[in-house]
Amino acid sequence: MSNWQAQLKADPLPWLLEPDEANPAVRYLALRDLLDRSADDPEVVAACAQMMRTGPVPALLDAQHPDGYWIKRDYYLPRHQGTLWTLTVLGDLGLKADEEHVQRGCEYMFTVQCENGPFCRRRRISGQGTVWQEHPEPCTHARIVRFLIQFGYSDDPRVRKAIDWLIATQRDDGM
Repeated sequence: MSNWQAQLKADPLPWLLEPDEANPAVRYLALRDLLDRSADDPEVVAACAQMMRTGPVPALLDAQHPDGYWIKRDYYLPRHQGTLWTLTVLGDLGLKADEEHVQRGCEYMFTVQCENGPFCRRRRISGQGTVWQEHPEPCTHARIVRFLIQFGYSDDPRVRKAIDWLIATQRDDGM
């Protein structure tokens, strides 16, 4: 029994491992993250294939705009539904850049990357119209870097530049 399982009143694994047609990602994540099964384990492969065919993943992929973003060109909005959030979920689920939608989403994100590394947003400001955000939020930027690495872009020079910017903006308090 794992240390985390010893802390529980009941074993959730039988429920989490049930084949669920509505949300097969739950089974996939339980096999991958709780049972530490390898990516080539037959059950993991089958659960991943099912996750890509049914449930929320294909719905998320189908909702992508042909230009690579979800819902709005502002990658942050709407909060918890836009491009940033969708790519975060897809990265956590283990999708990679070889999936067409992921690649298109990442390439869209690179279109909003400033030359010096950060991912900026266009924002509408009263009296000024739509302008580039001067100072991106490091936490949002870090989330973008994280999913780009999860997708397999860690060797991409654009990601390297984004990491360098993030490190250069670290505050004295470590944040």
